[in-house]
Amino acid sequence: MKLKYYLRGLGIGILVAAAILTFSRRSGNGGLTNDEVIARAQDLGMVMQDNSTLTQTAETQTAAETGITVTPIIKEEIPETSAESVSETVSAEESAILDETKAAEESKALEESKAAEESRLAEESKAAEESRLAEESRAAEESKAAEESKAAEESKAAEESKAAEESKAAEESKAAEESAQQTQPTGTASITVTSGQGSETIAKNCEKAGLVESAKAFDDFLCSKGYDRKIANGTFYIPYGSDMETIAQILMKRR
Repeated sequence: MKLKYYLRGLGIGILVAAAILTFSRRSGNGGLTNDEVIARAQDLGMVMQDNSTLTQTAETQTAAETGITVTPIIKEEIPETSAESVSETVSAEESAILDETKAAEESKALEESKAAEESRLAEESKAAEESRLAEESRAAEESKAAEESKAAEESKAAEESKAAEESKAAEESKAAEESAQQTQPTGTASITVTSGQGSETIAKNCEKAGLVESAKAFDDFLCSKGYDRKIANGTFYIPYGSDMETIAQILMKRR
């Protein structure tokens, strides 16, 4: 902004100098001194930037007096920068650098906080997944143990049931044997064989006497062995409990 004002003032100065030069040519040698020219310029409203702004005025006046045209050389002056302006600029730059540093630190802190939060969430998710897997594994082991226990109980129950059935069958068989022994007559039974009786009739008589359980089975036994043709006539005393071979041998003995 100061450069803008400086250029504006410089332009006004040039215009004023041109006006003075024109006035001098019209009036000839007016005998104006440098101080008078500067005073005249100030009367016309010229603003002085520094003491060196209108130094070419005297040269212009001299050229007018001598009749030699002098082209004014305008020196570009660089506005001076005050210590206060420099201090303000430095302070502004330092403030900008501090703001940028603070913003960078805040951004870094925010990123680190975000990374820490993401890491925490990842660890919590991992821990939750491990806990879920452990719970599923424990549940699977408990289910397997329960199934094995159930299978063992069922196997034990089946074995106990089988043992109970075998024990019951054994008791029933024993009771049947004892009952048979109790109902079986003691002593001997007499069987009388007469001439003309066949093995079938003799077998039926033995069944009636309680010597054999089945007349047909005893007759088949006699026929298969050929004993049916060797049975003798007479009365025979056969002990109870004798097997079919013993009964046949007794019936074949001649008295």
